[in-house]
Amino acid sequence: MPGLHRVTAPNGYDPKAGVKDTHDLAQFFNGLVGKPIRTYIIGHSMGGHITGVAIEQYPKSYDGALPMCGVMGDNELFDYFFDYQVVAQWLTGASVGFPFPPNYSTDIVPAMKLVLGGSGFPITLNTEGVELRTATKYFSGGQKPLFNSAFVAWGNFLFTVGLDGTLGGVTPGNIMGNIDSVYQLDDNLAAQSAEEILLNQEVLRIAPAPQGRHPNGLANVPNISGNINIPVLTLHTIGDLFVHS
Repeated sequence: MPGLHRVTAPNGYDPKAGVKDTHDLAQFFNGLVGKPIRTYIIGHSMGGHITGVAIEQYPKSYDGALPMCGVMGDNELFDYFFDYQVVAQWLTGASVGFPFPPNYSTDIVPAMKLVLGGSGFPITLNTEGVELRTATKYFSGGQKPLFNSAFVAWGNFLFTVGLDGTLGGVTPGNIMGNIDSVYQLDDNLAAQSAEEILLNQEVLRIAPAPQGRHPNGLANVPNISGNINIPVLTLHTIGDLFVHS
């Protein structure tokens, strides 16, 4: 289609491409068919991220939006994935630097799972596994209905994400960071236990690369500021530990 940006771009987690594609498609439609009376944008998961960014970057192009299970926390999603990895590493005594080594998924993660709950992880959990589950509850947003069941569904999957801070080359530098993260291993939020103090002192910490994040525009993983001037309805499922709330 002449003048149309990539409609199906071969990429990974690249919301900026989706924002551009969607905007270009709308512009093409307006020129070919005519501008509609109202234009709504709907997206699921990364499409929700695209939806949130699009209505901020092109505020006059849309009349309403519906992000569903959308990544509304932009870069925070990848901080969360990194939190999961490094807390599991600390609890299991895995010596892992960053970037994670090539055998991380094939050798190190299976060994960590055995320490966390044996061959039945995440259905079966020992003390360290329960602590990882509790830590995940709090860095995924805190108390929520059906959390333990959600952890069973997502505990293995979370070991497969957040392994590369450039999202496979989408960004020119690492976007993940946990410099300011405070980790919790039990439900007593009033005070930190001796183990929690040790965890927060010893856990692997990294900062995003200077070129990894940009606060404005469409560069890298675009931010969602919340500066939205059209009607928006957002939907999230209970127990979604991929797009945390």
